[in-house]
Amino acid sequence: MMRTACLIISGLIAAISTSDAQQSAVVHAHSEIRTWGISGGYGTTYGGFGGAVDRYIAHSRLSVVVGGGYLPTTTNTGPGTGAVGAGIRGYTKGARHRALLELSVTFLYLTWTRSGNSFFNVHRHYGPGISGGYHFSATKGLSVLMTAGLGWVPDLGKLLPIGDIGFGYTWRR
Repeated sequence: MMRTACLIISGLIAAISTSDAQQSAVVHAHSEIRTWGISGGYGTTYGGFGGAVDRYIAHSRLSVVVGGGYLPTTTNTGPGTGAVGAGIRGYTKGARHRALLELSVTFLYLTWTRSGNSFFNVHRHYGPGISGGYHFSATKGLSVLMTAGLGWVPDLGKLLPIGDIGFGYTWRR
């Protein structure tokens, strides 16, 4: 499974890099360095349904991201929970289309004990994750982000799928 995920991520990066190289000179002339981004969406970095803020550094090739939100119950009998996530993203070159690789620590799993209508021993399990994806940032600021990868829950010994889909705005200077 890990080999398949690596192949998919590598193919995505190659396809996006080729696509970006074919963009017109006008797009490259109008590209500026990204400074901040704000987005909303669903996924591990967003803490379920939530929002995130990106701070771009190293000429827009890296960003530090922090997010938080609410994850509704995933079963008919479980509790929902608030959650947070944080990570570092590395990007390929590109004015609008870019591949990315994200290293993160996020909420991954929830365990609980139920007695009647009450929940006890609710534990939010956080862990490290790695994901790859795609980031589109229009010259006017509209952004779209999609990622997929794997997260590790150390205290449970579980490897779980992770990912994000988000829409937002990116500021440039």
